[in-house]
Amino acid sequence: MLGLKTNESEKFIKYFEIVQETAQQQGCVYYLDAGDGRDFENDEYEGEDLMGWLIPANKSADFEKEWHEDNVSDEWSTYYAWAEWATPERPTVEFKKYDTMSIDAYKYIIARVLERAFESIDDANESKDDFQNGRKLAYYEIADIIKSELLVRDADLVEFGLDIDLEKAFL
Repeated sequence: MLGLKTNESEKFIKYFEIVQETAQQQGCVYYLDAGDGRDFENDEYEGEDLMGWLIPANKSADFEKEWHEDNVSDEWSTYYAWAEWATPERPTVEFKKYDTMSIDAYKYIIARVLERAFESIDDANESKDDFQNGRKLAYYEIADIIKSELLVRDADLVEFGLDIDLEKAFL
C-alpha cells in the first residue's frame, strides 16, 4: 500500500486507508516512518498514533525515491507530521506538526515537570534525607520560573496547571 513499507495486518491496513484518505483530502500522501503508541484495536481496525511525512501529492514521486532507500534528506523535515487517531470505533485521523512547539506541547511538558515535582514532595516527606529535600527544592525553583514566565506573558495559569501556591506546596 502507498506509504507503507512493511507487511501489516488487514486491520491495520484498513486504518491506514483512513490515514491516506485524510491525507488525500489535504492534497497529500502520508509516508509512514514509525508507530508512536496509543494503540487501539476493535473488530475492524487496529492502529496507533503514527509518525511520518505528509507530502504534497505533486512532490510525492521525488520523496518516495528517498523514502524507499531509507535515505530521507533534511529538506523533507518540514513535512514531518504525526497522524493522531480519535474514536477507535470508526477511526478518524488528524495530522499535527510539532516542528514548532504548540501550546499543547508546552502544556504537556509542564504537566510532566509538575508530575515529577509532586513526586519529589512525596519522596522528600517519606525519606527526610538531604538529597530528596534538594530535589524538591530544585523542582520548586523550576516550577516557580515557569510560573513567573507564564505570568509575564499573561497566560492562563489554570490551563498550564500552575494555579497553585508553589511556596505552600513545596516549602
